Amino acid sequence: MPFTAQFINTQNLNAALEVLGLSSQNLQNQPSEKILDEIKKAYKKMALKVHPDKNQSPNAAEQFKELSHVYNLFEDAHAHGHFDFLFKTPSVPHTNPTPAKKTLNTDYKAWRDEVVKDYGESPSLRHASQNSFFAEKLLQVLETQYPSIFSTPVTETFASIIAKHVFLFRQHYGYEHDKATQEYPNSELFRNLVHDLVHHGFNLMPAAPNAYIRFKIQDISFNPIAGTHVNLFVHNEFKNWFKSIPLQKATSWEGVILFKIDNDTVSLNKGKGTPGIQIKKSSDAFVAFNNITADAKSSVERQENLLGFLNLIDTCIKTLQKAKGLEGISIAFKPIDINFTVSKGTHTQLFPEPEFEQWFASLPIKKAINVEENMSVYKGDEDTLSIHTGPGTSGIQIKKNQHVFEAMNNLTADSQYQTMEERTQNLIRFLKRLDTHVTKFSDAEKNIPTNEFGL
Repeated sequence: MPFTAQFINTQNLNAALEVLGLSSQNLQNQPSEKILDEIKKAYKKMALKVHPDKNQSPNAAEQFKELSHVYNLFEDAHAHGHFDFLFKTPSVPHTNPTPAKKTLNTDYKAWRDEVVKDYGESPSLRHASQNSFFAEKLLQVLETQYPSIFSTPVTETFASIIAKHVFLFRQHYGYEHDKATQEYPNSELFRNLVHDLVHHGFNLMPAAPNAYIRFKIQDISFNPIAGTHVNLFVHNEFKNWFKSIPLQKATSWEGVILFKIDNDTVSLNKGKGTPGIQIKKSSDAFVAFNNITADAKSSVERQENLLGFLNLIDTCIKTLQKAKGLEGISIAFKPIDINFTVSKGTHTQLFPEPEFEQWFASLPIKKAINVEENMSVYKGDEDTLSIHTGPGTSGIQIKKNQHVFEAMNNLTADSQYQTMEERTQNLIRFLKRLDTHVTKFSDAEKNIPTNEFGL
């Protein structure tokens, strides 16, 4: 297959080098200028073979075009300093492993502000704008998904882990910033960062509005009989995952081993005798417990073990949902299915959780309610809900027909925004804001289902 990518990155590097008849193995950790010289030599050699003036093959013109395209990409990558991480082994980051050292052993926010500044301004970093982008994006995703990071004391270990993963993040995406922004929050790269931090004892608590498994950090407790445990809020997608695990069959999954002991008990660990957890079901309630090996550790390690495994499950369920094209927790929808028709405008079907249906039914009719700053809802009748930022502003409507829910832009939005992309973004933006509100509302209003374990 011809090489048609518009950038060279670590994912397509080998394919690009093959066009030139080269191998990355011989170029790893070489000086950038030497690598470029080897690429130039290989290009000239291959050009003599495939140039249409020298080669009568019917494919010669296409081969020469592909060869020139790849060579131009490598020249561009070299000009932007991209060789530094295309041809460096990831075990030896070229960035300062602990930027902003004077703020180590202090609070996270003070460190964060300085480390982003350091990445952008330090003379020791050849490509400051690149490093600054990936550092800021990584920290932004970490803060969004795990707001407990703001209470994390920054040690040299913490700073080194962040520096390592900024390097890996940049190495993976190069200067494909849009792709990095879109993919990173649900990527294996980000999951590896979370696992690395938890493994080294850093407390990460997922943001409740964005999780399929939620719990109150203050409810994590220990007693001699149950060990370390916590009651869970769970969504249908978690229940589906729990139900899908085969009975009494060890299954390798995301680097851990799943084993369903009976219909109501699943264990997760990394092998026999290793720390792990069990999740037990009682009626509609779920409780997570550390196993005995995990609870033999210190109190901090016990909690980190429980958090780490629950975070892993939640992140992986998010990935499964993404693979189905779904976004949202309490109000799931498929961005790819957003469509425009004359009768409905910009619209899409919703796949709501029971908690959204309960929230929808609880709203009073013909009464405006401010659900959060700069967003209000108004239920015109039993089946129609308007969401906007004020009278006459762009917003959306949600309509119910039997048990089917559909979301659509209001007339103001579809007349104000001229492109389909803008109209789509308006619908997505309001659905995500509403999803966050409903999930928070659900957690605040409902009690965790009572379990039968006497905890």
